[in-house]
Amino acid sequence: MQPPLPLADAMRLRKLILMLSSDSEGERQVAVSKIGGLLIRCGLDWHDFADRLIAPAMPPTAYISHRPRIKMKQTQDHRYRIAATDLLDVVAAIRDGAPLDGYERQFLGTMEERAARYAVIVLSPKQFAYLTGLLEEI
Repeated sequence: MQPPLPLADAMRLRKLILMLSSDSEGERQVAVSKIGGLLIRCGLDWHDFADRLIAPAMPPTAYISHRPRIKMKQTQDHRYRIAATDLLDVVAAIRDGAPLDGYERQFLGTMEERAARYAVIVLSPKQFAYLTGLLEEI
């Protein structure tokens, strides 16, 4: 079995795959081209990609050795600052370790988008509590 893609590459691949559902032919063509380039950069090809799609699913405990700890700092206004890389690790662990409903997937997608845009993410107390609650479920 091949090792998993690095998290940043896997997240990029996910976004590119979602672009394949675009109504724009041009966007779909760009997505196919960029997926091909990403696969080459990772030492893979389309055959490897297809093989990974049908590979038997590994139980979450097989590849999550521990629950990541949320490394954050609380600000004076009671908000929480978390580094984008740490947030992405937490989101990946949650996605891999627990079945999620639509709202939970949407919340995590929003967190991933913010982490892609900013180096440090500021969470409200409510967002932080929700994220830690999801993490505790795995």
